[in-house]
Amino acid sequence: MDTNLAQSRDVFAFVDSNVEKPDVAFFGSSVVEVPLALMDNEDEYVAIPKSAQASLSSLCNTKKSIYVYAVEAALISDQLLLFNRLLQLNKVGQHNVLAVTPRDFGDSRIPAKNLSDTYRSMLLPSDFSLMPLYLDRLDNWTDFILAKSTFLYKNRFMLSNFIKGFFAGALIAVPNGSSLTANPGVKPAVEQRFKDSLAEYVQVYDYIEKNDSLKIQTKFLQHLLSFCKKNKIELILVNFPLTAENRALMKPGFYEEFSANLAKIAGENSTPYIDLSANSNFAGHDVFYDSAHLNKLGGQRLIEVLAPQLCQ
Repeated sequence: MDTNLAQSRDVFAFVDSNVEKPDVAFFGSSVVEVPLALMDNEDEYVAIPKSAQASLSSLCNTKKSIYVYAVEAALISDQLLLFNRLLQLNKVGQHNVLAVTPRDFGDSRIPAKNLSDTYRSMLLPSDFSLMPLYLDRLDNWTDFILAKSTFLYKNRFMLSNFIKGFFAGALIAVPNGSSLTANPGVKPAVEQRFKDSLAEYVQVYDYIEKNDSLKIQTKFLQHLLSFCKKNKIELILVNFPLTAENRALMKPGFYEEFSANLAKIAGENSTPYIDLSANSNFAGHDVFYDSAHLNKLGGQRLIEVLAPQLCQ
């Protein structure tokens, strides 16, 4: 189940807040949320990243607003729900950046499209056009109806996690999915952080390889790009970089096929596509926080690379 309910709620509250539509909106998972937060010297979700805004404004020679709608551990199916809600609220950005990596097409912590916080919060009874995509089985419909009508059923996972946490002792979840003894003053060394990250992604890629999540989530990407094209939403699809060690965890040829498929789907929907995995600005560990997330420097380079698109 999604282990990031508190962070997810912050994103959902920001989506439903009274802020106006931004110049630029970032979507995706922690791969884009982390570097933008680190640019502000924060290690938690930042809805309006001030440093990124200042950097982009300087590069564009005009003031630019940036909002972050990234949800930790989010799947591609979650992104469609976020775009749909923002369209209903008339708050889709002028430029919208969707950051993706293979893990966004299957995560061992969220083994199905209808088990995420985003699904439970964002799919509404009025979303008739989206329902068949998410409620494709009778048990999905039953779960949806009970969740929308019964408070305890809707919050059963949160209550279960609370009870488990109460009896589990002082272990806390950290962004990369590993566990540390609860001590806010202690942070793992960079080497240990990379090691923990690689251990996590072994499980993620093993799940993707052994299940049909990649196929399912690829269809959702096609739906999302088609949705944006139909509703005249400007979307930029960005394949985010990974360290060589992280890519080495995938079976031979998988990542090359994955990247080629992203380019193909983007082309079929006339969606601008940027492949940062082949960009030399993101080679080497100096721009990475761990094996899969950019650090503060990586975030700055991200803004610089995207500026030509975002300044238009």
